[in-house]
Amino acid sequence: MRKKTWSFLCCLLTVSLSLLLTGCWDNRNIQDLNYVKALGIDYKDGEFIVYTQSFDFTNIAKQEAASNKVTRPIWIAQAKGKTIDRAINNIFKSNQLRVVWDYITAIVLSQRALEKDILQSIDNLIRYPEVRYTPWVFGTTKPINTLFATQSLFGLSPLLTILHNPREAFKQDSTIEPIRLHRFVYEIRAPGTTLLLPSLSINQKDWRKDSQKTPQYEIDGIYAIKDGTDREWFPKNQVLGLRWLTYSTKHSYLTIDRGQKPLADLAFSKPKHKVKIAFDQSGQPIFSIYVDVHGFIEEVSEATEMKELRKKAEQKIMQEIKSTYQKGIKKGIDLYSLKNHLYKQDIQAWKRLSDGNDVTLTKESLESIHVHVSIDHFGMYRINKK
Repeated sequence: MRKKTWSFLCCLLTVSLSLLLTGCWDNRNIQDLNYVKALGIDYKDGEFIVYTQSFDFTNIAKQEAASNKVTRPIWIAQAKGKTIDRAINNIFKSNQLRVVWDYITAIVLSQRALEKDILQSIDNLIRYPEVRYTPWVFGTTKPINTLFATQSLFGLSPLLTILHNPREAFKQDSTIEPIRLHRFVYEIRAPGTTLLLPSLSINQKDWRKDSQKTPQYEIDGIYAIKDGTDREWFPKNQVLGLRWLTYSTKHSYLTIDRGQKPLADLAFSKPKHKVKIAFDQSGQPIFSIYVDVHGFIEEVSEATEMKELRKKAEQKIMQEIKSTYQKGIKKGIDLYSLKNHLYKQDIQAWKRLSDGNDVTLTKESLESIHVHVSIDHFGMYRINKK
């Protein structure tokens, strides 16, 4: 009798505890949700225009078999509003599924949007609790709906493009460093810092699928933004000096010529730099830049010695750094954020110069550039190391 009572109590307890277990009654299938992967913001005729890019879930999943690599549709939504928040809310009017914002990996700002109060625009955006600080951020002059409709190569997921994963391209061509939203928010407010926002474009000529042109994403320059208001666009070939002052540079090419003929092609990575500051008689800061970079030989076209290669490489790197600085000064932009170096190294001088407002940068403000090149290995080439 006692055994039966004990068994009954155990069964009763088990049933009671099972009632407390959570179930999947509110579970949603992934195909029943609208996962927004990219957000675009434009401004025209007094209204913000918001674009969203979404994928069919099967387009996001890993495709292992070549036969499954087929072009799948990219879904783009568009809505207008007097504010960004109102434009986003207007997207919901025609949306058929619940929108999930947690997985946004890219934010694109048009040039017209950048000409507005960009601080306010970004502040309104990051107030959404679902939007994280990890998306990549770009500026563009291209129509955002055209950008978002660009397909990836080989029928792979669009998440493998520069729009959603720019680090892979940067590892092989480290000219303009991509930035995430958290760094964007920090640098646009940091004293004396010029935010360098990558400019996203579409390359219409380099790729073809059979005989048909296949547009692909390309970083074609930067928007240099100062104090959240002043902004200038620079093409990629005018800011080559930036790569030598970027710690995250992974692989950057340098071509060396002898007269009009190619001499060698070199590749460099992980440059180190420091900025030293002195003051002229008027109390204005003058800067010296020191760069130490390591690399290797990719190709040699003519007989040469290591001494000649190093010297020519150092001269070209110095010229790129100087040219980039002067291109910026010509437009009133401190591309190397030298004022921020002053703020970090000598806060008393920064305060004396009215929190940096009285700092006047000229061509002469960059007093000297010192470059040391080390070539660590030569591959199959036999070169006199002297």
